[in-house]
Amino acid sequence: MAEISTESLAIQTRDYILDHLRKGRWAGGLPAERKFSASLGVSRPVLREALQFLENQGYLQREKRLRVPS
Repeated sequence: MAEISTESLAIQTRDYILDHLRKGRWAGGLPAERKFSASLGVSRPVLREALQFLENQGYLQREKRLRVPS
């Protein structure tokens, strides 16, 4: 039986994005929200929550409606 995660989907999404940011993915900026959420298989509100955390922690910053790594 598969192990059930107790972490929220937003936390899992945040950790996934952060891991990939550290590896240099999306260096030019993240994909558009709709496309990004679809590619990750999460809802847009879940993605927004994850991105908001990353912004608040200084991993991302907004530039003209884009989020780019700090």
